[in-house]
Amino acid sequence: MMFKNPILVPVEFVSEMSDTSCVCVTISTTVFSIQGHKQRVLLWSVFSFSLLVVGYILEILGIPLSKALYTVSFMFITAGASGLVLTAMYYIVDIERLRKPTVLLQWMGMNALIVYALAACDIFPAIIQGFYWRSPENNL
Repeated sequence: MMFKNPILVPVEFVSEMSDTSCVCVTISTTVFSIQGHKQRVLLWSVFSFSLLVVGYILEILGIPLSKALYTVSFMFITAGASGLVLTAMYYIVDIERLRKPTVLLQWMGMNALIVYALAACDIFPAIIQGFYWRSPENNL
């Protein structure tokens, strides 16, 4: 189903969305509404950094940072951190046009099912532990 206005999400979908999904929709709508790269990077950085700050303030005020309970502070911190990673990757790949550092991530995105199977069968951790510095105890 294609929406005529990509900035607005139909009301019937909003009640089914989690908090993190709302944050992702907020970040992704700037792709359609803001045309300049610098404006997008600035908006995403400020938005993501403010989410991190709010999450840490909530943690200081007593709301625990717990993945198992999926607390509000956990949601704000993870959404802010993922927004900053998205901003950094967008800057590296789309603005600076540096493709070589992200070739592995591009391959993993194209072959997500293979990566999932390697991780689920404990083959991926075994491969990573094969790389070490001078002695096997210093592995990744």
